[in-house]
Amino acid sequence: MPDHEGQQLGNYRLVRSLGQGGFAHVYLGEHIHLRTLAAVKVLDTRMSGSDESLQFRHEARVIADLHHPNIVRVLDFSVIDDTPFLVMEYAPNGTLAKRHPRGIPLPPVVVVSYVKQVAAALQYAHTQKRLIHLDVKPANMLIGSNDEILLSDFGIALTAISSRSQAIENILGTLPYMSPEHLNGKPSLASDQYSLGVVAYEWLCGSPPFQGSHSALFAQHSFAPPPSLQSRMPGIPSGVDQIVLRALAKQPQQRFPSVQDFADALEEAVLQALQAPGAMGGGHAGITRPSPSSTTQQVPPRIGPSPFVVGSPAHTGTPFGQTEQVSEPVVTPLPNTGAPEHPLVLQERVLIRQAQTLEQGYELRKTDLQRRQREEEQVAYQARQSAMSQADQAIEEVRQIYAQTRSELSASGWNWWAKARIFTPPPEEPARSLDAAIQVATCHTTAAAASDRVSAFLRRYARPGVLFTWMLRLAAVVAVIFGLLLLWASGSPGSLLLDAGWALIVFIAVLVGCFYWLYYPLRKAYVTLTYVEPLVELAHQERCASIEDIFQTQLHEIGQRLEEQKDQLEHILQERLMKLRADVVTFLHETSYAGAGWDDASWDAWETLHITPAVARIGALMLPAQLALPPLPALISCPEGCNLFIKAAGAAKQSAAAVVQSLLIRLLATQQPGNVRLTIIDPIELENTLNPFSPLAEHHTMLGTGNAWVSTQEIEQQLRGVTDHIRHVHRKRSEYRVEREKGEEDNESSLQAEPYHILVVMGFPANFSPAAANDLLVIARNGPRCGVSTIVVGDLDQPFPALLGLELHALERISSVITGNEQHFSWLDPDFSACQLQLDTLPPLPLSTQLLQTVRQYLSDAASVEYNTRLKELLDQPQWPASGDRVKAWLGHPVILKEPTAVTFSRESGSHLLIVGKQEEMAMSIAVTSLVSLAAQCPPQRLQCYIVDTNSKQDVLQVVGQLLPGYISRVVTRQNLHSGLAQVITYISDVLEQRRASDAFEHTSILLILHGLQRMDELRQKPAQHEHAGSPALAERFATILHQGPDLGIHLLMWCDRLTSLKSMPGSNALEHFDRRVVFRTPSKNESMELLEWPGATELSQDYAVLFDTTTGEREMFRPYHLPSREWLEEAAEKIGRKILPN
Repeated sequence: MPDHEGQQLGNYRLVRSLGQGGFAHVYLGEHIHLRTLAAVKVLDTRMSGSDESLQFRHEARVIADLHHPNIVRVLDFSVIDDTPFLVMEYAPNGTLAKRHPRGIPLPPVVVVSYVKQVAAALQYAHTQKRLIHLDVKPANMLIGSNDEILLSDFGIALTAISSRSQAIENILGTLPYMSPEHLNGKPSLASDQYSLGVVAYEWLCGSPPFQGSHSALFAQHSFAPPPSLQSRMPGIPSGVDQIVLRALAKQPQQRFPSVQDFADALEEAVLQALQAPGAMGGGHAGITRPSPSSTTQQVPPRIGPSPFVVGSPAHTGTPFGQTEQVSEPVVTPLPNTGAPEHPLVLQERVLIRQAQTLEQGYELRKTDLQRRQREEEQVAYQARQSAMSQADQAIEEVRQIYAQTRSELSASGWNWWAKARIFTPPPEEPARSLDAAIQVATCHTTAAAASDRVSAFLRRYARPGVLFTWMLRLAAVVAVIFGLLLLWASGSPGSLLLDAGWALIVFIAVLVGCFYWLYYPLRKAYVTLTYVEPLVELAHQERCASIEDIFQTQLHEIGQRLEEQKDQLEHILQERLMKLRADVVTFLHETSYAGAGWDDASWDAWETLHITPAVARIGALMLPAQLALPPLPALISCPEGCNLFIKAAGAAKQSAAAVVQSLLIRLLATQQPGNVRLTIIDPIELENTLNPFSPLAEHHTMLGTGNAWVSTQEIEQQLRGVTDHIRHVHRKRSEYRVEREKGEEDNESSLQAEPYHILVVMGFPANFSPAAANDLLVIARNGPRCGVSTIVVGDLDQPFPALLGLELHALERISSVITGNEQHFSWLDPDFSACQLQLDTLPPLPLSTQLLQTVRQYLSDAASVEYNTRLKELLDQPQWPASGDRVKAWLGHPVILKEPTAVTFSRESGSHLLIVGKQEEMAMSIAVTSLVSLAAQCPPQRLQCYIVDTNSKQDVLQVVGQLLPGYISRVVTRQNLHSGLAQVITYISDVLEQRRASDAFEHTSILLILHGLQRMDELRQKPAQHEHAGSPALAERFATILHQGPDLGIHLLMWCDRLTSLKSMPGSNALEHFDRRVVFRTPSKNESMELLEWPGATELSQDYAVLFDTTTGEREMFRPYHLPSREWLEEAAEKIGRKILPN
């Protein structure tokens, strides 16, 4: 690249080099007229054609249109001699790369200040201009005159012009800071967030996350996870670590929604660490290292700006300007149960701490404002002095021109002639401008040009005599020649006198004309100089006055700004209290009914179920009275997963029982229907714990509100069941992880969360054996990670055996502990213990009844296939899922697991599904939802269905046949049952014979739906009232389909009201061919036992069924879906139709 130092580009002379990059050289440029400084960026390329020049100018205009306080301004651009260049604002304090060399970590508060300013610039470019920077790094972050950060080098798009000769790392950006998608040639707005995340990582620990050769950096950015910040700098808070690592996610969609969100989250994490006790002294950058248990805590939602942060965002001092440690109580680490607290609980902790931080740094912040005022005034004074110096220099140059010109005129003897007013030509008018500096410059140019003309005149005619001698000679020669010509023309000596007269006249005319012609430039230049001199002096005066006005205005603005900031600072305590009060109100709104007290007016408007965050209130926390803040709800992370141990004695046990009942009612009323299951252990029937839940009697099986277990054996059995549930959750999650790794699940949302499980133990340790106490401890340790919350009410009036005492202390260490006596309750928590705790009581009876009745209604209404999210996703997908030969038919809601109950069919080999029970509508619902499920996963070429519906009251199956004509080959109703049934069975039997005789497997599966076997006499040995000639043969054909169909892709879904209907079919082993069985209420317990192959089978509730898989021996209780509405069926059929005919 050629060195341009000392050269002139446009109006700028390149004084010296400021730096060089991969495709440009930056010089300090000085305006040749204004003497102002700027940074001139000369691109390392030459424009070889007009297209490249036009492209450069277009992109330069885009960059010049960026107007933001944290973006370097582009003042001018051009292409001169095929060399493109940009003129940019000059930042005199260098770059952040020079101020903070690599290897030196920065305090988090300083990093936040830098990141916020850079993020603001990037957010503006992203949202307002849709422009990606593509080269975010410390070297492109300049430091302005007021220590503000200015992001530069948005011109990376311009470097494409010179890309032919550049290496890849120089074309696209800087490798250590480039995102994976950027390296792959597909940058996005999130690429700048990734680069800023790398910069923040480097500032926090002293080095970037990845280092090495170009190929190593490419591989690490693309595939290697970044090392944890805490592994390199142990003092960094875990919240800060998590925020930065999220910004460094490999997939753009896994990062923050915007770069501003990243900066805000980082600020919140640092603020949270600063507000933690002990954070103001020692440790990394004034932040102590969190305890091991607290590193799992989530970052609380943002509540508001940092206390007492007033003024410029460029403030980079210690937090709140603090230099001394503030004494605060040491906070005991939260119990580590393996599950983080809910963000709302963390937010409540921050709210409680917020009031304690209001006075921190107030005086120091005030001192900082005064210091900054002095600095700003000094900067303004220096700017005034510099501007005055430039103005004086400019006028002095003009004055020197006048002095030099007058000196030359005097020395040559032309001074009198220059001033002589023999004639006065018009002066040259300088360009007029309202800008005094520009006016001085134009006058300077005009005066310099006039002075140059005077000098040129004097070089030719050093003295007046030289000019006059030359004129006399010229006039004499012309006169003599003219006289001779006249004499020759007249030819008479007598006219000699007349000719001489004419010659004299010519002599005088020539002499005068030469004098005017030669003397005119001198006179005009002198007139111009005398005309411009007062103009430039006046312009100089105006310029000086303008500079002084600007200086005084700046001083006034600085003083006014200081006064405003002082006023703001003086009232900030009250303002922060107002803000805190508003934050509390917002927090209460976010908690919704999960945090509202039973006396809150919002319950008066409660009519329908409201799903709230997974937290629950157990009482109220009374803040100090002098703050005049409303009480905060005492929240626990339930039902997401927590342990609460209430230790009560005497009359306090009744209050403890009431708060547990209140908690359970609140959970049932504020969580998804059926999403909370209870296991209640109440050895001494304290306050009849289950009494309030009697309105939910029909749903006790799902909710777990049917029994309170009392005896030691029952307690051990129930605790083992909860332990098995935790193991089951672990196993299911592991299975889903394996499925996702293998790609068997095409959508991550298919992994649905299990229902929350609440274990309630009343009167502990009554009737607890050592084994049961150990199981309880295991549940408390492992349950929160699996959505199991343990609520224990300890009876301090009972003696604790020594062994149980050890378990009690271990339980306390991993639980939130509340102790109570007859006077009050205390929460043994580092944050909440400072507040007075008032436990909740049961809601008023009318409200309690209304809540539970609404829950009951929602539990009934929710049993609809429309709530199956997986089926909804399949219907919404424009293409058929890649499910292979295995498809699922969903049957209903499970009692234990959240994942809907389903059976799986395979095309090449599969199963029959038998449904037995007295509820015909329930059986029809299973048939309809199964059919829609299969159609959502298979095209018509792979599935053909035949329906035989003997129901004469409902025509749902017939409606499905009309809506899905591509799948339904034949629908037989009760009106044409005899002939239609025979035709269907005969046809399927013939197809079976063909498939059995063929070596190639037919890829179309056949599903035969028989609804009401008890009404199909032709298929059973019972004589028909209307004898049909083909009945015996038809029954034999059906038996063949039943025995051999699954291996040839022919499946049967059949419902009958009782087992005896099935046993009346030809042969005695028909039941053996149904490897999947759904059992409702049957006429006898013996039938249920035989169908489920389970001696423990009991009579089922009205809305429940059991799915039995004979191949695995697993039995699952579930609630079959209700019959879907016709509107939903039409909508589902329309979506399936769009898959069949996408165009």
